[in-house]
Amino acid sequence: MTMPIVSNTQPRESVTAFFPHESHLDATRWPQLTERGRLVRGWVSRGQQVKAVSGRWTHHTYITPTLAAPTPTGSSWSNLDLCGGWRRDWMCPEGLTNEDWVILHRVVSGDKLCGAFLARTPSDSPSNFSRLDLATVRTIVDAHVDFQLVETPFLNRDGQPWTLQDGTVVTDVVRCWIAPRATLGSACDVDEVARWYEAIGLEGEADALVDAASTYLPDLANRFDAQAPAGPASFAITGLVLGYPPGSTASLNLW
Repeated sequence: MTMPIVSNTQPRESVTAFFPHESHLDATRWPQLTERGRLVRGWVSRGQQVKAVSGRWTHHTYITPTLAAPTPTGSSWSNLDLCGGWRRDWMCPEGLTNEDWVILHRVVSGDKLCGAFLARTPSDSPSNFSRLDLATVRTIVDAHVDFQLVETPFLNRDGQPWTLQDGTVVTDVVRCWIAPRATLGSACDVDEVARWYEAIGLEGEADALVDAASTYLPDLANRFDAQAPAGPASFAITGLVLGYPPGSTASLNLW
């Protein structure tokens, strides 16, 4: 990430890798990142450095705190491939290339705490903003009763309907927010994460997390809307809600 994390559906930044190199191809120097006993595709680590890589290219490097970060429920380094600050287009471990579908799948699978994405409704003139059918989304969420789907209009930053270059108003797309039917504090161990932020010198982030523990996650739909000017002010809250590892969000504040 090269900017504050405010949404996982922000317009894309450049996905060009920062530089080519070969050192990370040596697994003895840069072992593949392990998370909860599983290897994370496209990520390597050594000491305090965690790198997003593919082939000979390094896409991004995080310098994480010396104190090992907790791994809260619904967080994964792989979720950063869907981050609004930077993204890279490649085949996801799920075998799916449709980003909206991947976000939905990861949330209901428990690999991502919450997520925002677009879905399409029936139309004689489809806009192709999303390949994910809203009826399919509703069916999937209905089958996962512990999650709630919040649908909002597809509006631009000025609160107006999106229009194409030819002036056509986009009417076949809605914004979707999917989240557990739970508060932030009951969905994951906020106190543990807050203690870690405090221990590494980010007391403000720790206090913000504790204050947000009682927030009902489905109510955050408008806070993480794709066109909202900002999400919650705290990096820690944003990262936790959208499933980014505390080590990655802390690195934005420390380096």
